[in-house]
Amino acid sequence: MGEHRILWIDCLKGIGILSVMFVHITGRKELFAYAIPMFFVLSGYLFHKQPVANYVLKTTRRMVVPYLVFLLLISLLIYGKEITVMGGGILMGGVGLTRELGTFWFPGVLFISLMIFNLLKDGIIVWVCIATFIVANLLNRQQLYLPLNFQAVAISLFYMTVGNIIREYLPIGELGRVVDDKIKLTTMCVAVCVGVAIIFIPGVYLDIKYNNYGIPVLSILLSVVMVAIIAVVSVKIAKVPVIGTTLAYCGKASLFIMFVHQYIHFQIFADNGRLVTLMGTIVLSLLLYYVAMQWRVTKMLLCGETYK
Repeated sequence: MGEHRILWIDCLKGIGILSVMFVHITGRKELFAYAIPMFFVLSGYLFHKQPVANYVLKTTRRMVVPYLVFLLLISLLIYGKEITVMGGGILMGGVGLTRELGTFWFPGVLFISLMIFNLLKDGIIVWVCIATFIVANLLNRQQLYLPLNFQAVAISLFYMTVGNIIREYLPIGELGRVVDDKIKLTTMCVAVCVGVAIIFIPGVYLDIKYNNYGIPVLSILLSVVMVAIIAVVSVKIAKVPVIGTTLAYCGKASLFIMFVHQYIHFQIFADNGRLVTLMGTIVLSLLLYYVAMQWRVTKMLLCGETYK
C-alpha cells in the first residue's frame, strides 16, 4: 500500500468486502459470483513487476505479517491452551480453517499467486491466462484440499492475468475517463440489471475455497463480467458524497476486515438477527480498524501499513 489512493478502487474493494461479509452472515452465496474473484482481478490490475527480493519483503510486511498476527491472536482466543494441539492444523490453513478462522485461506492463496505472478516473464501473460483457466475448470468440484488452499492458486492466477491484461488496454486513469465519458446512467442501469440476473442464475456462483467453480467454464467467465460491471459502478459511485467515501474507507480496511469479521460475527453477534449481526459486525470491524490505525505498531502489525 502507498500513500496515494484511488477512490474508485477503494470503493470496489469496499463493495467486495461488504459482499463477503453479507455472504458469511446471511448464507446467501450468490454474491460469491463476484466477491472473491474481484480481489484477485484487482490484484492483477494493480500489479507492477518488481525485483524479487524487494517484492517478497514488501508483500510480506503488507499481507503475511497481519495474517500471522491475527491467526495467532484469534486462535489463542478460540483455543486457549489447546492451541498447541491445534497448531499443526492451523498452520496448514486451507479448508481446515472454519468459522472464526474461515477466511484465512484467502491471504495465503493471494500471496503465493503474487509471488508466482512476479516471476512470470513478460509476453506470456495470455498463455498463463489460458492455461490457468483450463486447470481451474479441471479442478472444479475435485476433492483436492492442499495446505494453504494451494489448489486455488490456478484460478487466482487466471483472475490476476485477466486483471493485468485489462490494465494494458485500460490503465487506471484511462478506465475512469472511459467510464465517465462513455457509460451513461441508462447503460449503467442496464449493466446492473444484467449483473443481478447473472447472480441469480442457478448454480452460477463460485466457492473458491472448496473448489466449487459453478457451471463449468460459464461461471468463471461470468464472474469476470460481474467484476467489470461492479468496477463501472464503483467509478460512478466514488463521486457520490458520503456513500463513496464510506465505501472507500471499507475498501481501505478490507484486509483487516477480512481477518476480524468472522470472529466478531460468531463471538459477539451470533445470537442476534441477521440484520443486527451484519450491521454490528460492519461497524465494530471498522471501529477496530480505526483504533488500530492510530498507532504505528498496530498499524504495521494489524493493518499491513508501513508508511508514516
